[in-house]
Amino acid sequence: MKIFLAYRFTNENINELEKILSKIKKSLESKGNDVFCSLFLEGYFQDKGFSSDDVYRYCLQKLEEYDTILFFIKSEGKSTGMELELKEVLKQEKRIILVIQKNLDFTKFRKNAHQIIEFDKLSDLYHSIAKIDI
Repeated sequence: MKIFLAYRFTNENINELEKILSKIKKSLESKGNDVFCSLFLEGYFQDKGFSSDDVYRYCLQKLEEYDTILFFIKSEGKSTGMELELKEVLKQEKRIILVIQKNLDFTKFRKNAHQIIEFDKLSDLYHSIAKIDI
């Protein structure tokens, strides 16, 4: 399975986010999945002088190559990138997995997800990710 890993970048602790997404990515890859996560391309984006809009365009183009998108949401707040990705995924009728902290709403994402995994603690998250049936 080809999985596009989407996440909220704005106002997040980049070091913490990198650790979490790295563990999610490795867990999914250990099951033979091909996982794309733009966080690990930050150096490339900076070297190329990409603006936020350039990054959005790049990611939306990459999204076309993947059949499933996994939205990871661990905090409140709007994410322009994830909103754009959701809109595109719905147009392309791709499978949506939502991994979200239990106390968060994000109705639009919940309503459109094919599978929802909720977590309280990160240890719960990693256990649940390992069990995803993709």
